[in-house]
Amino acid sequence: MNRNMFRCVVFVCAVVLWLGINFAQATPVHLSDRSTNSNPNTLPTYLQADVDFSVSGSTLTLTCTNNTNATGHAFDINEIWFNVSDKITNLTSDPGAQWNFTFNRDAIALSGYGSFDARFYDGRTSKTIKPTGANSTKTFTLTISGTGPFTVADFTDSLSKTSGGEVTAKIGANFINPTVGTQEAYGVTVPEPATICILGFGLSALLFRRK
Repeated sequence: MNRNMFRCVVFVCAVVLWLGINFAQATPVHLSDRSTNSNPNTLPTYLQADVDFSVSGSTLTLTCTNNTNATGHAFDINEIWFNVSDKITNLTSDPGAQWNFTFNRDAIALSGYGSFDARFYDGRTSKTIKPTGANSTKTFTLTISGTGPFTVADFTDSLSKTSGGEVTAKIGANFINPTVGTQEAYGVTVPEPATICILGFGLSALLFRRK
């Protein structure tokens, strides 16, 4: 391989890496791929929310936005599950969030989707995340302990620990209809193929191929 070809390979890899990092930073995790309730009023398409992670040093900012349809299938959100990488030994929540928080690696069960590492929960109080208005988004701030540096991938790429018959998941949330008690379901997002990484490897392979 000549020098110009080598430079081209390095440049392409750098661009792909930059795209991957910024894509992860800028794109929230979307719910819901699946629903735990077979009730036709709790289909996955109705359980819509975004969970966005942002990391700065040892601070994690988690923002949950409720996107359920306020005029049709409106739900409050009162629980959020997520996972962390092996680099992280503990998370401490800012008490200003006014939600309960638990961190217990691979030990916080979500029915049908294995065990998660972390969970915010609020019961059924007025602090739930609403489908409309100023309370449709809630932001949580947490302090990260462990071996840094930490990135968004430490949260968005980590999966629940499952046993037989369970589905691996990335993020989970509990959706409740405050006026209809039977309309409640856990919605989760499941892993997707790492399209950007595959693209990067493909481009590199093409450039390395000798004519």
